[in-house]
Amino acid sequence: MTGLPETAARLLADERLLMVFPEGARGTAKLYWERHSLVDFGTGFMRLALEAKAPIVPFAFLGGGDAIPTIANLYRLGKLVGAPYIPVTPWLLPIPRRVPLRIVYGEPMVFNGSPTEEDTGDRAAGGRGEGRALRS
Repeated sequence: MTGLPETAARLLADERLLMVFPEGARGTAKLYWERHSLVDFGTGFMRLALEAKAPIVPFAFLGGGDAIPTIANLYRLGKLVGAPYIPVTPWLLPIPRRVPLRIVYGEPMVFNGSPTEEDTGDRAAGGRGEGRALRS
């Protein structure tokens, strides 16, 4: 489900688990040669964690870029069918290949401080660094 900050805050206040993909659709739109990279993402996840005093458990989903090796994205066609884009693979159709997939978890990260924009930016950069480390 697409997350609204209010819904996410309510889930965290109820001590529920919340999975956030800070890269969003931009992360899934990476081309094959970009598959091991992280796209820049915002600081909303960090602001939520600070407000709720919730730990962040970083994880990396590895292998998705090999399952559908995208060589181009058709954004206009995607909009016509209600999707962000349609991926184009070397065999044209976005049919996934059988490849090993892995999820790697890092240690929980606990942050303290105020959820102001200047504080969250530096902390989010630390989260990106942890995400990059998990991918290697």
